[in-house]
Amino acid sequence: MDKIPWKKILDQWPAKILSVAAALLLFFYNRIDTLGEKNITVPVRLITDTSLVPAENWTSRVKLTIRGPKDELSALSEHEIEAVADFSDRSGEGIYRAPVQIRRRGNAADLENLEIVADPMMLRLRLERKVIKTVPVVPQFSGQPGKDFELSGFNVSPSRITVEGPRVRMGKLKFVETEPIDLRGKTDNFTIKVHLVLNSSLLDFPLGHSVEVYGKMKSSLQTMTFPSLQPQIVGLVSGLEVTIPPSPVAVRVRGTRQALAGLGAEKVHVEADVTNFNGPGEAVDVPIRVLLPPGVDLVEVMPAVINLILEKKP
Repeated sequence: MDKIPWKKILDQWPAKILSVAAALLLFFYNRIDTLGEKNITVPVRLITDTSLVPAENWTSRVKLTIRGPKDELSALSEHEIEAVADFSDRSGEGIYRAPVQIRRRGNAADLENLEIVADPMMLRLRLERKVIKTVPVVPQFSGQPGKDFELSGFNVSPSRITVEGPRVRMGKLKFVETEPIDLRGKTDNFTIKVHLVLNSSLLDFPLGHSVEVYGKMKSSLQTMTFPSLQPQIVGLVSGLEVTIPPSPVAVRVRGTRQALAGLGAEKVHVEADVTNFNGPGEAVDVPIRVLLPPGVDLVEVMPAVINLILEKKP
């Protein structure tokens, strides 16, 4: 058996060691230069028993750190990686943990040199029994309608909506509101499709999340009638008189609810102005003039003209 040539091997050994070290450094440098890392965030797909749903807010997205050859990293599409938390083997209410599984699809399945690490690696989840029920829809309105108009009524179709979610939260749910419906400047009736609003991501509308709201607009002005107001004679020339007092007139006025609330007959002044009439023994037709407080408008006065007889004072 030949002896190992130690003398030849150890000959100029410092130079040989340096050569090996240099080769190793070049190898690792080249290796590091071709490796890369990228971070992405992806949604977590939750798998549960169909009778159970999450009962509290949970980590719905995870951060993935991906390491591997740069050419494979550049060829990777984020849509080809899926994060899954499987709780399907849990059949009762409670708090559970499950690992976040990384599933590769499409081109990613062939990129075997990539290392993928999820953060967090475990998902903690409280599950409750899923409850389904129907509740009333309550529309929400905002904004000021057109001048002297108001919303007089509305209809919602459908008037009730199906909601599903965890048992405890569903027990507290009494109704669902719509997103705000803007009434700014509206004077005509309207129909609008609006989305429903849920204050929790744990609740869902399995049969649709929008309704139609029909709104009826009407004038906010109201009318008031004073059936018997006595006209006052004004502008009567000195030396003349009205021998037969004028008959009462009826006055109908219009204004806002607030303007009419404190309006009494004493604030409605009815006048017959005879300034332009100065002949004694003259029968004259005199228009009725009505003086009203600010914010109140005259609709009609009946009769609008009265007949007066002017006589010379005795």
